[in-house]
Amino acid sequence: MGKKAVTIFESIYPLIIYYAIISLVTEGLLHFTVLKDISYSLPQVIAKIICIPAMLYFYNMSKHKSRLGKSAIEKVKAAFIAIIAGVTSCIVFNFLIEVINLKAYSPMYRKVISAMGSDVLIIQIIGAIIIAPIIEEIVFRGIFYYKLRQAIPTVLAILISAVVFGIAHFNIVQGVYAALLGVVFALIYEKTGELWTAVLAHMAANTFAFFGPALYNLPEKILKLF
Repeated sequence: MGKKAVTIFESIYPLIIYYAIISLVTEGLLHFTVLKDISYSLPQVIAKIICIPAMLYFYNMSKHKSRLGKSAIEKVKAAFIAIIAGVTSCIVFNFLIEVINLKAYSPMYRKVISAMGSDVLIIQIIGAIIIAPIIEEIVFRGIFYYKLRQAIPTVLAILISAVVFGIAHFNIVQGVYAALLGVVFALIYEKTGELWTAVLAHMAANTFAFFGPALYNLPEKILKLF
């Protein structure tokens, strides 16, 4: 087996292990009725937390080289750009999905949103804004993309990792949205060489996606006070 083939294999098998752990742990926890009664997403959040140490092991097997300087100013600037990129991407890509009316073609998306809408708020926040960005950036950018770009051209690695990230969301609406965001997160990671910048951008995007709808109605709510 050639060196490139080995590298591609090294990018894929942690992904397989990740989804095996997620599936097994989630299915196992769903047998506990009390967890299902507490929250729709709690079993998957727990599964993702359990995955973090294993995925960090694979991440740390490779020596990731930072492209940021050591100065605090450069790090603050990178953090600011990551947050702005995350929020801007969230707004633009959500607008695009609304314009093409993609939600009309995805019953699975409507089912997921309906289930999440009745979920416990604090668990949604922990899962979507904290846990998901951390574990998904470790897996998709820190491991999958990082290893893939060592075997194929960077642009192709960005596109493939983004498409796989989209497919991993299992419905067309979130899939397209996640794939587009995947390109942004990979570019941020590629530019800085620091995984935390991609995590921060991901957290910013998810935070705005989560709380954005409330902000849209804020002026109307304020006017009703007078």
